[in-house]
Amino acid sequence: QQRPSWRTLCYTDYDEMLDAIEPVGALDEAVVHKHDETKITNALVSRIKASHSVDDLPEFMFLHIDNVDRLGHGTGWGSPTYYEAMTVADTKLGQVLQALEDVGLRARTIVLVVSDHGGSKADAPAVPPGHGSDHGFADDANMLVPWVLHAPKHSSLYPHVRRNYSIPKSLAYVRSLDGIA
Repeated sequence: QQRPSWRTLCYTDYDEMLDAIEPVGALDEAVVHKHDETKITNALVSRIKASHSVDDLPEFMFLHIDNVDRLGHGTGWGSPTYYEAMTVADTKLGQVLQALEDVGLRARTIVLVVSDHGGSKADAPAVPPGHGSDHGFADDANMLVPWVLHAPKHSSLYPHVRRNYSIPKSLAYVRSLDGIA
């Protein structure tokens, strides 16, 4: 709503993510491939590579890969399956970044990698204490999230641990530094 002329897209492998985006109808494009991070990533990479200029792409693109979260709940945060899912998500992110590089947009794109929550309840078998499959507690393990930010005019990544509610303020600050309207 702050930038009504901006076009927006969301590519997700979790259909309920679209229900969380407000206001309803705020997305210009939405693509869902339920529980298939490969299909959803390939679709976004194809969308980026099909662009002929920066004008062909939305100003705001959101990729949501749910498998890491799903497996955290299912097998426990810190489980071998969870770490395998993180490796796959990292590979998928690399494919998107390479697509942006291929079309000449990587150097002009703010990228934020963030999780939606932590997890701490030790209730999954063979999972170390503090790394279970629940996130219903208001402690730092649940409320603080890792995020990595790359801004175009800055040469380094900014890895931090933040609360999700600080993300909009942080992105607005980076956009002001980079002169992005």
